[in-house]
Amino acid sequence: MIYFFNQPDHFADETLDALWHAYPDFYFPAPAGVHATALRQYESSHCVSIITGGGSGHMPLFVGYVGQGLCAGAAIGDVFSSPSAQSIAWVVQHVPHQRGVVFILGNYVGDIINFQMAARLAEEQGIDTRMVVVSDDLATASRQEWTSRRCIGGIAFVYKTAGAASKRGMCLDDIVKIAHKTNQRMASIGVAFSSCQLPNVDTPVFSIGSNEMEIGMGIHGEQGVRRVKVMRSKEIAEMMVDKISTDLSLQKGTRVCVLVNGLGATLMEELLILFRDVQKALENRCITIYRKYIGNYATALDTKGASVSILEADDEIISLLDEPVYSPLLRF
Repeated sequence: MIYFFNQPDHFADETLDALWHAYPDFYFPAPAGVHATALRQYESSHCVSIITGGGSGHMPLFVGYVGQGLCAGAAIGDVFSSPSAQSIAWVVQHVPHQRGVVFILGNYVGDIINFQMAARLAEEQGIDTRMVVVSDDLATASRQEWTSRRCIGGIAFVYKTAGAASKRGMCLDDIVKIAHKTNQRMASIGVAFSSCQLPNVDTPVFSIGSNEMEIGMGIHGEQGVRRVKVMRSKEIAEMMVDKISTDLSLQKGTRVCVLVNGLGATLMEELLILFRDVQKALENRCITIYRKYIGNYATALDTKGASVSILEADDEIISLLDEPVYSPLLRF
């Protein structure tokens, strides 16, 4: 349950207002009625700008990825709701757009429609745009249909590689290629022990027993694809690694990057234990972890659970992941 809010209908507004007050030298505030923010200072005004967005309730997704070496701006909607095309258009106008703009967003219908509308508005003003739709949740479609999967925590990898490519001064089309490559070479799966509860609702999105867990949990309170009895961490890790390694056809000797992501109400100690067990499961398959990220990267309000994302890394991806970045709301 969420306790620190005033009016449920103002949850997104108050979140952004708090962000601007907390980091006034970093984030540029939007006018009333516009749910968006942008960087105040840019490393280069001649870089392609990356813009993202989605519903609120996923902090640090989406505005937390506005930072040096990451995204130039973000638009958000109400809790689990798409940002408006007008808010996205405001971001386009308040970031450097001389060399074009790349929209990076999750595979959700409302988000896609509104970003497409914003892209048309930008194109009418002579601003070149591209869109990358992230689809990493293996629970929602087969590998053969991976582009139809919904998005969960793996979007963090796409922000990181695309942001680094932008920082290096790459052109619009090359940044899009990097983002698509990252998206294609990763897969994620989540588990949850509880549902989340919206600020204006008195009951959780769905009920689940104290000895049960959902496999394939989404980040909008969606139930998983299967409900089972609670397992130990090492059993959960083995199940997750088995599904992801099979999906990606990971071979012995492969280098990977691993993201263990909390869904909002999971202790850091638990995430560390889950990572240890994921690492062991990968070691048993002779798969090497090159980079690891542990913490809250894409949450679902107060959901108790976690997702694991694995990215098959090559030299290009590793080089981009190693580029330094800064955001006050997350750590890479």
